[in-house]
Parts: sequence; C-alpha cells; structure tokens
Amino acid sequence: MSCYQDIYSDFPSRCKELWCRIEQSENTHQEDLSVTTLLVIAVAGFAMPWQYLKNNDAPKKQSADWKQHPAFKSVSPEKYGGALKALAIKFAEKINISELAKTGDEQFWTIGKCVNFEEVHDVAERKIGIIENSEITLSRLLHCLRNALAHSGFFALGSTELNIDSISFFSEIRDKKGTLTGWEVATTSVEGFRHFLNKWFELIGDPAQRLAVPEVFNQSLVEDRMEQQA
Repeated sequence: MSCYQDIYSDFPSRCKELWCRIEQSENTHQEDLSVTTLLVIAVAGFAMPWQYLKNNDAPKKQSADWKQHPAFKSVSPEKYGGALKALAIKFAEKINISELAKTGDEQFWTIGKCVNFEEVHDVAERKIGIIENSEITLSRLLHCLRNALAHSGFFALGSTELNIDSISFFSEIRDKKGTLTGWEVATTSVEGFRHFLNKWFELIGDPAQRLAVPEVFNQSLVEDRMEQQA
C-alpha cells in the first residue's frame, strides 16, 4: 500500500498518474472513455487546487500566519513569495501566447460570451460572440474552467453521435451587484484540453506554485470581471 507524504501535493500528481495509466491501458475494442477520463481528472486535479487553504474567518493576526495549514509545512516563505510573483506573471499572459492554451502556432481555445443562456450552445458550435484570444488572459480562461467544472457547466460537441470533437465550458458573468448579465463560453478540442491538463499538472507540480494558485486567482478576479463586463 502506497502512502501520501503530503496529500496536498501528492493528490494532484497522483491524479495525473491515474490519468496516464488509464489512457495507456485503454482497450481499442471497448468504448472510448478518454473524454470522460479527462473530465474526471480535471474535476479532481484541476478544481481542487483552487480551494483556499487559509482560514479567512480567523482573527487577522492568526489568518496572516501562512504556516498554520499543514500544506505549507514543506514550503518556505521565500519560495511561496517567489511562486506568487511567477504565477501572477503567467496568469496575466494572453491565451494567444500562453503555453497552457497553445502549442506552436496552433491555438486550442475559442472564448465567447452571450447574454442569454439559450445562446450558450451557439457560442460553442457556431462561434457567435467570439472574443480575440489576444484579449483574453490565462486567468480569465482558468476562472471560466474552474466555475464550469465546479458547477457541471460543460458539454461535448461532435461530428457524429459517437464522436466527440470538442468540449465547451460555460460560466456565469455577474456585475458588481451580483446580478447575472450573461455567460462566458470556452471551447477547445479534445486534444487541446489534454494539452491544457498536461501543462497544468506541470505547473502545479511545484508545491509552492500549487499553494499560490488560490491567492493569485483571487487577486485576478476583479480584473477578470471587468474584462467580462466590457
């Protein structure tokens, strides 16, 4: 029986290992479950690291002590500070240049928005309301994916009933008062999502960077919302 040395770092890496083993053991005579596997691993290995590890309800002095949570036991304040700066730069990148969203000259994602929920499918399939990738930050894409995976906001598209070509993720857009004003829809090919997850697991393979994800994400939320409402 294998043991977790540090569940907060080991769990995401084991999600990736589980994914690799499943894909390697696929039997071509059985139903293709590769997309299901991608989504299962994404829910566990992508969504979980976004959860806040600090106790925001604790007294100010106590909540400011980064050492309280056991996840921080192997990460020094210096490494954590460096990770915050590195991720802030990476999250601010536009997806037309981010290694998580492209490879070479190939752009994997389209991002669009609509006002009404019934238009979400048209944004994904007919490319209505698409925004230029050079205007979308990586953090904005991550925000959409995180919310979609946490609230079952995704669906698959295919050229036939048996073939899945792409996956779409949709997330609510709300104004400063919390009023729903529309929907943001991120669509990628199956290969594009596989590429994204591979790069994501590489990114959070470093414990300090994985721990810094929620804080950097929180800092980028206001900026993302302003872009969504533009």
